[in-house]
Amino acid sequence: MSKMVPLEDVAAVSGSPIDPSQHSDEAFDLYSLPAYDAGAPAIVPGRDIKSSKTVVSAGDVLLSKLNPRIPRVWLVDQPGTHRQIASTEFIPLRIRDRTRVDPEYLALMLLAPQFIGEVAKQVRSSTKSHQRVRPADVVGRLVPIPDRLDVQRSTVLRIKACMERVEEIERDAAEASREIDALFPAILNERFAEILAAYQPQALEEVADIRGGASLPKGSPDDGGDESVLLVKVGDMNIEGNERVIGVAREFLPRCEAGRNAVPSGGVVLPKRGGAIATNKKRLLGRRALIDPNLMAIVARQDVLSTEYLYYWTLTLDLAALSNGGVIPQLNRKDLAPLQVPIPPSDMQQQIVESLKRAETYCGQLRAEFDAAQAERGQLRESILRKAFAGEL
Repeated sequence: MSKMVPLEDVAAVSGSPIDPSQHSDEAFDLYSLPAYDAGAPAIVPGRDIKSSKTVVSAGDVLLSKLNPRIPRVWLVDQPGTHRQIASTEFIPLRIRDRTRVDPEYLALMLLAPQFIGEVAKQVRSSTKSHQRVRPADVVGRLVPIPDRLDVQRSTVLRIKACMERVEEIERDAAEASREIDALFPAILNERFAEILAAYQPQALEEVADIRGGASLPKGSPDDGGDESVLLVKVGDMNIEGNERVIGVAREFLPRCEAGRNAVPSGGVVLPKRGGAIATNKKRLLGRRALIDPNLMAIVARQDVLSTEYLYYWTLTLDLAALSNGGVIPQLNRKDLAPLQVPIPPSDMQQQIVESLKRAETYCGQLRAEFDAAQAERGQLRESILRKAFAGEL
């Protein structure tokens, strides 16, 4: 049987302040928010800790007072060879009588949505990213405490068993996610291997124009539609809506000022310099554009190659493997020009494009369905804790 009691009846805010820099040669087990995210306290010499901390002990329960809507609760481990200290962003709670309250039970209970929801109402800051609660606002909250210690420990064991199952589900989901991501590239590689075996290839430079970018003129954020061209930088490949076809940019230029260097709609744009090469991104241009020096474009010669066939073929390329591999990777015309492109007849290219579009759509739907299910799976831990502390688990 659980009864609702104020948190301060079973645990007190504890810990004494310490300035670790005054113990420069001593190593500490530091419980901080970055260490929490990393999954273990950091071992840090006092000389490297620049602010005051709180001395804590094994069995203390640390509750983050920063942004309480993000549940962060840490049970202090058994001590090793170092003193244990915590960031002042944690409220350290010490159980008054461990014959009445189990530390693991208390730590899990503080993660329960019922408790987090009540604490989140007590925030003191006006900015959403830096909301805090005061210890006095936390210890006054009511918490469910079973009278018997064995009941508390039984609850802990049931929660742990459920969480282990959730972790197993998440491992399976992670593997499934990787398989979904690999599905369409595998289809592409298999299909173009078949095409290469069936049709005579030609060097890319013989069937397409390979163009490097240049310094962009000063543009305007105002889009003139058909009367303007895009000024495309590497970052524009990441704009929402540009995942396949670049239709918008951050800046535009009147069409009459674009000159001869503009890349026509249908050109395939890819990064040519720096870390962006490792992203292996390729995009079709949905509009005429000028591209910056960190990009290059491949423009199909329409008499032999369709733009979308060329786009799908470029998706099989590993740009990092083609680059010079230097400290700052570089991709140049000479790296792409000799690549062999299989050239089926134009009607066959269209059939191939249509079949690859269908496969791409199917893989996209599969990803969307998986992500929707993943969002539901993401609520499993919250649901387990909610039910456990409502007596429904």
